[in-house]
Parts: sequence; C-alpha cells; structure tokens
Amino acid sequence: MGIRQPAAIRLGRLALCVAWLSMTGCALHRPVHLQDARAAIVQYYEGGAYDREIQQAGNRALTLVKQAGIEPVAPTLILDVDDTAISTWEYQRRVGLGFYYPALQAWRAEAKAPPLEPILQVSKVARDLGFRLVFLTGRRESIRTETEQALRQAGYSGWELLVMKPDEARGPTADFKRDARAQLKAAGHRLYLSIGDQPSDLIGRDVEHTILLPNLIYRVD
Repeated sequence: MGIRQPAAIRLGRLALCVAWLSMTGCALHRPVHLQDARAAIVQYYEGGAYDREIQQAGNRALTLVKQAGIEPVAPTLILDVDDTAISTWEYQRRVGLGFYYPALQAWRAEAKAPPLEPILQVSKVARDLGFRLVFLTGRRESIRTETEQALRQAGYSGWELLVMKPDEARGPTADFKRDARAQLKAAGHRLYLSIGDQPSDLIGRDVEHTILLPNLIYRVD
C-alpha cells in the first residue's frame, strides 16, 4: 500500500463541511475550504464542546448503570476502545486529522493514550456494582499486547474480555461487532449497556441500552 500525505487520507470535504455547518449554521452553497473545516473541528475538540458532550454521555451512562439490577444475572458493560475508552486526539493532531496507517501504528505502539475520563469513571462504578466489563474493538488481534497495555495505562482494570477483530477477517467492522455481541449474549452475558463512538457499536437488538459518543473525524463501517 502506497503512503499518502496524512492530511489527505479519508477526509472527504463533504463530511468536514457538514461538521463545519453544524457549528456555524451557514447555508450550504458549496463545500467550505478544507483548512477552515479543520479549524472548526479543532475548535470543537479543544474548545470545550467535545468534553461537555462526553461528560453528558458519561452522566447518562452512570444513571443507567446505577439503575441496573445485578440479580439474577450480572449485567455486562461493553466499551469500544478508540475514542471511547481512550482518546486518539493526540494522534489526530500529529497527522492533521484523518487516517494515516504508519503513524497510527506508531502511536498505538506507544500505548500512552489518555482515557476519556467520564467513560473511565463509568467503568469503575460499573465494576464496583458487580458488572462484567467487556471491551469490543475493531483493532486487530495482532496488537492485543499494545491495546491491553494502553487500557491499563489509562486506568482500566478488571475487564473480563477484550474482543478484537481477527487479523484474517475481511468483512466490515460493523458485522464483526454485531456478531460478537450476539455470541456474547449466546454465551450467557446480559448485555445491558454498550458505549461507542461509531454506529457499528450500537447496531442490533442484543443490548438493552446504547450510547453513541461524538466523532467528527472518522467513521468505521
């Protein structure tokens, strides 16, 4: 696979334009300048709006977790990894926003991603209440060691499973996650709450409650 410039990879102007328009309310006549769209997204992430939305989502999750009964079957909390359990914003700033695989792999190898604090708190409260904690990620099995290290470094502990996409899998991540949730349910898990930043974290009818976190930078099919 050839190496392209980070700023150009998987960043459609239309997607960035929609992000810009959602913040400015301006009329859609033509796509905005890419530099302006990037600036709007950076402002969203670093100006407090993103943190407020994550906190609001964390508050909703805490309410749900505290309402769950643990009898007769302990409930399961499912968390995505990237931009749910941990933040990829440092990597995004390095590459100018987008997907640049060599840089992403180097960043993941560092295993120093900070947690999304409200989600970390949800995991701790859930664990104290007797929840089973499962991470379900589209990351490949080949980087399990780095992923486990990153989760521990970010403050997570006591998880029961880290379900990762097989290296040989070629289908959409949405299908992999849907099937994984179905397998968890068949294995006896009471899937109470799933939190993630992608629609693929929510599809299907196996989970009682779902919370979608904001992500204006990338989408995983």
